[in-house]
Amino acid sequence: MNCQHALERVGDLVDGDLSRGERVWLQLHLLLCRQCRRYLATYRATIRVTRAVYAVSERSTPEFVMSESRIAAILAAVRGG
Repeated sequence: MNCQHALERVGDLVDGDLSRGERVWLQLHLLLCRQCRRYLATYRATIRVTRAVYAVSERSTPEFVMSESRIAAILAAVRGG
């Protein structure tokens, strides 16, 4: 498995939509590839931050609207800043 294929499958890994064989190959690639591990960590962080923002927004407004400042905060959090 190369990096391009691994990155295409990260979403399926997180969602639990990979077969056992695909999951094993992807996990093996992740063990060997630091860049793909970083991508996976960023992908998961983006999901966590988005869910947190959505939960706060859901309590305060009836519809989900994301302001530019909120988008900037999410990007800063994902980038570690």
